[in-house]
Amino acid sequence: MDKSTCECCLSDNIGVLGRHSGYIHLVCNDCRFEYFVHEGPATTSRLFEDDADYADDLAVSGNYHDLLQWPHLVALKYLKTRKKDTPQILDVGCFNGFFVKKLCDMGHDACGIDFNKKAIAYGRARYGLAKRIAVKDINELVHDDKSFDVITLFDVIEHVEKPRELLLRLKGLLREGGVLILSTPNNDMVWRPALDYPPHHLSRYTPVTIAGFLANVGYQKMQQIEQMNIFNLARNYTGSLCRDEVDKSLRGGRLRSGPAMNIVRTSLNRLRRACYFVSYPLDRLLYFLGLRYIGQVIICRKLG
Repeated sequence: MDKSTCECCLSDNIGVLGRHSGYIHLVCNDCRFEYFVHEGPATTSRLFEDDADYADDLAVSGNYHDLLQWPHLVALKYLKTRKKDTPQILDVGCFNGFFVKKLCDMGHDACGIDFNKKAIAYGRARYGLAKRIAVKDINELVHDDKSFDVITLFDVIEHVEKPRELLLRLKGLLREGGVLILSTPNNDMVWRPALDYPPHHLSRYTPVTIAGFLANVGYQKMQQIEQMNIFNLARNYTGSLCRDEVDKSLRGGRLRSGPAMNIVRTSLNRLRRACYFVSYPLDRLLYFLGLRYIGQVIICRKLG
C-alpha cells in the first residue's frame, strides 16, 4: 500500500496517527480512512496459516453451523429475497468452507477460495467440499474467465494491503448487476480488541468510509447495516484477559490453556444464536444510544 495515497479516495492529504508493532498508522484527512503501512515485506499467507489462533479455529469447527456469525446471517437473509433465481455465489476468504457448506445445503450453487491450505484441506475432508473450495488467487479466476452473481467478502478487506485492487478485481468477476456482500469491523466500535491492530488488521473503516470507498470503485449501495452485540463484546473482552501476550498470535497473544479454552469456545459457538436472541433487547437499546460493536455489512450492486 502506498503510504502517500489514500486507497479509498486517492487523496494525498495523509496524516500520521502513530506507530504500532513496526507499522506506521496513517489516516486520510479527507475521507477518514485509516490504514497501517509496514516498511518491511508484505503480509504472506503463511502468517495466517501457521498462526495459533487460526489453528485453534480449525479445532473448534466440527459443526459448520457453529461458525456462522452475524454477517453470514445478514447475507443469508438477503439471499432469501432472491427467490426467483439461483445465483452462483463465490465466498472469497472462505477459510474452511463452512459458509459454502451452509449455502450448498440450502440449495445454492456456491464455491469458495482461500490461501490457507490447511483450512481448505480441512473443509474438503470434513465437509465434503472437494469440488467446491480451493486454494486459489482471484487472478486465477479472472484468467479462467469465471463470473458470479453474488460474491461474499466476510472480514477480509481489513487484512489486505491493497484493498482498492481487491475490490476492482472482484468487480471484474461479477456479472452485470452482480452483488457484493462485504463485512468488516466498524471503526466506530465502542471497544477495540488487540486483533484490530497490525499485523492482523491493516485497515479500518467507518460506515461512511466503506460506503464511499465502494462508490468510488463502481458499486452502488443497496443496504448497509451496523451491529451492536453485547455477546460479542463480552466474549472478546473476556478472551483478551485470557491471552498470553508473551506467546504471540495475530489476535494479541495465544489463549492460555489452549485445549480447555477450545472446549469453552466450542460451547460458546453452539450457544451463539441463543445468546443473540436473549441479548437482542439490550443490543437494540445500546444501538439506539449510539454504541456499535463490532461488525458492519454493506450490500452493493456492480455498476457498469
